[in-house]
Amino acid sequence: IDYTKAPEWSLKDAQRVRQTFPVADRVWSITSAPVDNFRSAEGFANGPNIVLIGGGILTLTMALFVFITRAGIRERMKIEQELRESEQKLRVLFDQSPDIIMTVDGEDNCLMINRPLPRKNERGNVRGSTGFFPAKVHEKYRTVLEKVLKSGEASEIQFSGDDPNWWELRIVPLRMKSNVATAMVILKDITEKRLLEAHTIRNARLASLGVLAASVAHEINNPNNAIQFNISILSRSWRDMLKILSLYRTEHGDFNVGGVSVEQALIGTPRLLEGIEKSARRIEAIVGNLKHLARPDQGELDHEVDIAEVLRTALSILQNQIHMLCDDCRLDILEPLPAVRGNAQQLEQVFINVILNALQSLPKRSASVRIVATLEEGGEFIRVTVSDQGSGISEEIHSQVLDPFFTTKSDQGGTGLGLPISYRIIQNHKGKMVLNSRPGEGTDVIMRLPVYNGNR
Repeated sequence: IDYTKAPEWSLKDAQRVRQTFPVADRVWSITSAPVDNFRSAEGFANGPNIVLIGGGILTLTMALFVFITRAGIRERMKIEQELRESEQKLRVLFDQSPDIIMTVDGEDNCLMINRPLPRKNERGNVRGSTGFFPAKVHEKYRTVLEKVLKSGEASEIQFSGDDPNWWELRIVPLRMKSNVATAMVILKDITEKRLLEAHTIRNARLASLGVLAASVAHEINNPNNAIQFNISILSRSWRDMLKILSLYRTEHGDFNVGGVSVEQALIGTPRLLEGIEKSARRIEAIVGNLKHLARPDQGELDHEVDIAEVLRTALSILQNQIHMLCDDCRLDILEPLPAVRGNAQQLEQVFINVILNALQSLPKRSASVRIVATLEEGGEFIRVTVSDQGSGISEEIHSQVLDPFFTTKSDQGGTGLGLPISYRIIQNHKGKMVLNSRPGEGTDVIMRLPVYNGNR
């Protein structure tokens, strides 16, 4: 409309006007049209100005509306972006958690899980399913889950599955307003923690044994020292008495001494005295080994260790088991061995564990155990091999024998800690332990320890 040519409007000047324009992610449309009772602006001298002012107000209003709308949309988009980033961060934390985390409902359906469950020979992805824990654990788990959903208080249980690993299962209620309809289940592998706890308890027992051994050693050594002192006097006295008894026998013929003939006394008494002396020395050695074994371990690995001496001490401690289980247990030191850097007590514990396992695997007393220590070619490692003619290790369990708490001798009091602890000690000494087994024929345990070269 050309407002400059005519100061007055008429009906014919009325028009329908529509204009569209974009605002953020939307398109807006403004339509202007005359109403049915429209009349011209005839007689209104300021009509154009009024229309102009009205149009300006309308334009300003629309501009303000567009500004507010765009600001609101930008704020909403910013919030949505922050929510997406926050959700992404939470998802990364959820997925990268070292623990297995899942949410379950009251019917034990898995709603969400961050990773598959570690189940051998079974599917590990349990999302949307139920009964995903071992049968021997599932009933207890369901009982605890129902208790948590009912009370709204978190609870936890510990269990071992079909493998030797130990797990901690923590169930935490998820509150939705005033209701607790779902729960978060956190599954954590605590095998290493249990192993450390068992090792700590073992060390504590050894410390207590050390106190007991000191007391026992005192009580036993005092009378044993008297026995050794007196037997030396008796042995010297017998040598003098032997001359007198022999002379008396020559002059008066045979007679009895202590209910036996003098001839038997002359032959048997020296053997009796020698047997008493050997037994007293054995008591002394046993008490000494007990004190040595129970001595608190300082944990230092910076000592020069004579492997040959450690092996001899281990065999001395196991002398009773060797006597009961094996007629043919032999130690072969093939050559003079250099020292290794480490801890003699810890290595002694390793050799005791490995040799005892070998002895206990023997099907009969005539089967043999061989311990061979030699310097490897190149002179950088000492190799200690413990070989037995036992039952061997089946292929089914060969990969598990070094797992903590795995044992085939639970009925005999086995804890499944001997070999895992030994393996860790050898690793801490920068060495290696390898098991080679032939089912039905025997097992070789090979331990390699680096030679001490004077450098830390």
